[in-house]
Amino acid sequence: LVDKASPYSIEPIHVNRERNWEVYAFEAHPLIQPYVEELVKHLNDEREAPPITVPPAGSNFHLTFFAKRFGCWEGEPMLHPPGPDHTRQKEATKEMKAKFIAMHKCTRKRFKEQLEALEPNYDLLNISLVQSRMKQASRALAPTPKTRDAKFTFIPAAADIEEGTASMRADPYTIIAGAGKVVDE
Repeated sequence: LVDKASPYSIEPIHVNRERNWEVYAFEAHPLIQPYVEELVKHLNDEREAPPITVPPAGSNFHLTFFAKRFGCWEGEPMLHPPGPDHTRQKEATKEMKAKFIAMHKCTRKRFKEQLEALEPNYDLLNISLVQSRMKQASRALAPTPKTRDAKFTFIPAAADIEEGTASMRADPYTIIAGAGKVVDE
């Protein structure tokens, strides 16, 4: 799924072996968590890389790079909204919205089967696991010959200063549509 020409391409991680790196991944969405869990295991050399089955996008603009590859976006992919053109701002906004609606309908149709196959890993939704991973993250990586590498820790939760819960939209398309914004079919 990754387009090598995209600035969002996923490249191998090259770790400076002279330093210890501690990397923490936070993800709250139950449909994304299983992938991140397996990816972190891969980064810790515990398994092969998990397959990418849906576009790894998190916003409309990010999705344009993947949508173009699958025939769901016309024109150049967009990193961010075009600069303000106050003379045509309303018209340009309408045009962009129409392009995004078309992109959403196309990508929803193109990845329907893969998105519907995503399932939460209920073990990752356990508060005790989150607390255990936070405790694990609080311990520094000891600089021994065996650990002179990176330590990746996945915390299946949102990052916040307060403890609490959040609800997520159940539509699996929200994981690639960005911020839970979904265009109805």
